[in-house]
Amino acid sequence: MSDRTVIPIAARLAEHERPILAEALSRLAAALGEASGAEPECRARFYDDLTALAEAAEGAIAVVSLQPELDRLDAPWAEEERRLRAAFEALSRNGGPVLVCTLFRHVDPAAERARALLLRIRRLDLLVLDLSREFGLFVVDLDRALADIGASRLATDYRLGGEKALAHAGRALALGLATDALDPFVSVEWQDETVRRVAAFEAARVERIDFAPADLMNWSRGRRRQLAAVVTSNVQSDHAGRLIRQVLKRQIGPRDAATRLFLALRRRGFRESAGLFYSALLHLVKSTS
Repeated sequence: MSDRTVIPIAARLAEHERPILAEALSRLAAALGEASGAEPECRARFYDDLTALAEAAEGAIAVVSLQPELDRLDAPWAEEERRLRAAFEALSRNGGPVLVCTLFRHVDPAAERARALLLRIRRLDLLVLDLSREFGLFVVDLDRALADIGASRLATDYRLGGEKALAHAGRALALGLATDALDPFVSVEWQDETVRRVAAFEAARVERIDFAPADLMNWSRGRRRQLAAVVTSNVQSDHAGRLIRQVLKRQIGPRDAATRLFLALRRRGFRESAGLFYSALLHLVKSTS
């Protein structure tokens, strides 16, 4: 790689998403520079619609967000789906990498047309996965990356405003670019090292914005860093115990209790939910003995 390698980016984003791309490219350039010893330069150009992007993206990495599509809520979904399929088919014919970001599925229930927004977001996210299989697009799954942390902790919604959302969305996009889009520009060895450095940089950034609660610890397996809960939630354990007591006192029926418990614990998975239920039952037996 020469001392100054230019990595061209052709992007179609909402105006308020541009700082996320800037964050991602800053991380990417820093990591790639450290990996290669050179001075890469990422140059981004922005386009208003997918048609203009397809006409100009040849030779560049295309980065697409579907947030602008949320301005078309009144358009029938069947028509929107056909239009988007045709647009991405044209974009895929350029032959360069195309990265499409999923939308974060969190809408304030009090927001205007909240139900319609959430439904359209879900449909767009499902369409992205379908298009990736059909046209070979690369998916940057912002929804999954941010859902693992949570909207309340990030203090954001589907628009991804705020410093914490910016940091994590930028990190996810930088990883997507490093993993899937650098083939035309750098060697595989430098790509692997760039991915490692982008991921490692996140560790310091996470500590700075303090997204991990005190009851989490991290460990490494291979090249992936993971989080594990080491303290069971007393609030949810008390909730399970309260439901058991209500059943024993015949204040509610077993079916109603099971339904409530399932709704409260469904995000934990079967094994952890069963363990939590057993812990609550044991706690109840001890307290009444």
